[in-house]
Amino acid sequence: MTNPFESKPEDNGSNRGFGSNPAHSSGDSSGNNGGLPKYEPTSHPEDQAGFGQSSSYGNYGGGAYGSQAYGGYEAGQPGYAGAGYGSDSSYAGPGPGAGPAYTGPVSAIEAIKWGFKAALNNALLWVLGAVVVFAIQFVPQIGISVGAQNADGAETSIMLDLFSFAVSILSFVIALVVYRLAYREIDKPSPTWGTLFQGVRWVPPLVVNIVLGILGAIVLVIVIVGLLMVGLGGVAGVDLQNPEQLSENDIFALVGSIFGGVIIVMLIALFIQPFFTLMPWLAADSSSVGEAFSQGLKLGKENYGHILLFIVLSGLMAFASLITLGLALIIIAPALQLATAHLCRQCQGRYAPAA
Repeated sequence: MTNPFESKPEDNGSNRGFGSNPAHSSGDSSGNNGGLPKYEPTSHPEDQAGFGQSSSYGNYGGGAYGSQAYGGYEAGQPGYAGAGYGSDSSYAGPGPGAGPAYTGPVSAIEAIKWGFKAALNNALLWVLGAVVVFAIQFVPQIGISVGAQNADGAETSIMLDLFSFAVSILSFVIALVVYRLAYREIDKPSPTWGTLFQGVRWVPPLVVNIVLGILGAIVLVIVIVGLLMVGLGGVAGVDLQNPEQLSENDIFALVGSIFGGVIIVMLIALFIQPFFTLMPWLAADSSSVGEAFSQGLKLGKENYGHILLFIVLSGLMAFASLITLGLALIIIAPALQLATAHLCRQCQGRYAPAA
């Protein structure tokens, strides 16, 4: 029995089986390669003339490495929900440590879920920070209230007023810092105390909040005047110069008119609030003052139901914290701040991490 792997004389040439064998024609590969098929050129790059003769490393196919888009992602190309990341110098998309994006529809529930998750995952900053903020804001106010009751001179009252004003300014500064920290938690998770003042936008959100505050004060004055008119109308014909002569029915009518007016005003304020909620957050992120107002109105209109639901749920959670004498606010307050930033990014169609 012959060995099928034994070389045959006719398949071996003069050069140890790899030379040419004149017994075979030029088109027969067996005479040249010891029975192996002849290598034929292909269309692969390595078979093309000039392969490997690039003048510099990384110049593949005539273009330097990195000059072509990877997977179709380039600056200015649509990202999450159509957002352009690279073309906006003020926002370059999430950092390398950011989690997977939330790609679902706008959802207040998802925003709140992520807010609590982020606050608890970075409790050293958010929960401890809430304790510090409450101490800064409320402890001085308690001292001011006690001092005002015991004040015995005009100079003391002026000093207390100045101190109260300084605390208010400090609270405003803290709010601006929290805006930026919330966005850093989205883009570059787990910011630290060392990043408190990094990248804070001071002027745009400050201007937006001042304008909203002025508008709110004007509306408040109008509301107070309106409530007084409603209250007086509820007791028309009653001699208010002699309140001791008011009957029980007159008192109930007066209180009912004022209380009813307050309820109506609160409902109106609740239903118009979604149009203004995102404005400071837009200004604190990347929008100019004008863009914050215009885009805030636009996003409020487009996502009215989601923002309204978020406001209602936030109010209910704050009210429920009374069960714990307000102690739960050290978790609820920062979680809702984070959730607001998350919801704002959702409404804009920009990157927001999955809960």
